[in-house]
Amino acid sequence: MRKTFQLLALACGFSLTVSLTSCGGGDPKAVVDDAFTAMKEGDTEDLMDCIYLDDLLDGAESWRDLKDELPEAVQHQMKMVESVAPMLQGMLKNVTWKFGDVERDGDEAVVSVKMKRGDEDEIESRVKVVKDKSGHWKIKSMGDLM
Repeated sequence: MRKTFQLLALACGFSLTVSLTSCGGGDPKAVVDDAFTAMKEGDTEDLMDCIYLDDLLDGAESWRDLKDELPEAVQHQMKMVESVAPMLQGMLKNVTWKFGDVERDGDEAVVSVKMKRGDEDEIESRVKVVKDKSGHWKIKSMGDLM
């Protein structure tokens, strides 16, 4: 199962940076839950909303503001997410997750999350989230799932 989640994290490019207000909002756990739900449902736009991308947006508030003129790095991210969405949706069909502790330090936090698929062993990871320039929590990295 670790391989499944490694592929999931790599394919989604969580080590990159994306931002928008419809995902997560004011709670670190909520943005992780929203991202996992979007992956499970195959909703690439909602998933993109959950990923921190401020560094790639050239001052725009969200990737959606630049949809027709996205920087090349964001276009690449979006294409990657769209190309793997059907596979991720299938892989995550029977995956459940639950949250542990949240360690906050100003505009950064680490969310402990345990994931399980069917009867397989549970995997625990620490997901790093940061506040974007609008003050909304976004995923910066998937920790040890990468």
